[in-house]
Amino acid sequence: MKKSIKEIQKNLYDGKDSGYRPVYEDRAFFAEYLKSHVAEARDNKILGISYKAARNIKELEKLELKSGMKVLDAGCGPGILINQLEAMYKIKGYGCDLSKLALKRAKECGSKKIIYKNSVLEKMPFPKNYFDAVVSFDVLEHVENKEKVLSEMARVLKPGGKLLIYAISIRDLFTWHWFLRLITFGRLGHDTEGGHFREQFAEPYRTAYAVSRLGCEGVKTGYLHSFFTLLADELLFKMFRSRVKTANAGAVKTGSGGGRKIKIYRFFQATLPVMELLELPWKIFGLSNGFFVRARKKT
Repeated sequence: MKKSIKEIQKNLYDGKDSGYRPVYEDRAFFAEYLKSHVAEARDNKILGISYKAARNIKELEKLELKSGMKVLDAGCGPGILINQLEAMYKIKGYGCDLSKLALKRAKECGSKKIIYKNSVLEKMPFPKNYFDAVVSFDVLEHVENKEKVLSEMARVLKPGGKLLIYAISIRDLFTWHWFLRLITFGRLGHDTEGGHFREQFAEPYRTAYAVSRLGCEGVKTGYLHSFFTLLADELLFKMFRSRVKTANAGAVKTGSGGGRKIKIYRFFQATLPVMELLELPWKIFGLSNGFFVRARKKT
């Protein structure tokens, strides 16, 4: 019997698929990994070292998060982002995810103040009009019923509350990955790692339209990773991928190499506007590897 997308995703992120090893599989390593990432977010407002990380901060700042706000990370995984947001903004954090292992690690290794729920995103166990903000990064491409998930995000959001989504886009014509597929005769550039299925990638216009129909206003769509930023981030990722695979808990030190990391991140931050300007021809036509949708629920 063929497994559903949901079953495949659950097995992957619960560490039951021999072909995929989640970063939080080893508890000791992940505890140090999360501690390091939270410290960087708290002390320097750094969510990672890449163009995507720099753009993520820009988009998150538009949510205008303040101390005490109730913020949900829908599809939180092991809680990296929601722990970073708590450290940066002193918000009251919540997380919801399908994976029991990911949530177990989040509870074991992260802030004890954050509340987690093990649930599908199509039916989240939170009351209506509850959150000041809902964020969901790299999640929509993992679900089949995107409209239902978006509807749930809008349902739990307070009137006047803000929504921010990032998802992998199906509209990647002429992007770096499209070009990569072309020159490698389809061997590379498919974004199939970590439970990604191309047929599940999100469509930016359809996503923004669905959000607007769910009682949200001021809907804005932004594009990322059209060509140059994706190429740069991918090269950087491949440079460090082997280190992450072979690392152990003793290899991850909070604050280690901090000064160099900050300088590298500031470079990405400073050059992001130039890189995005170079990608303007793609963005005019909504072509990218990923996209943001930001909106406010009507009062």
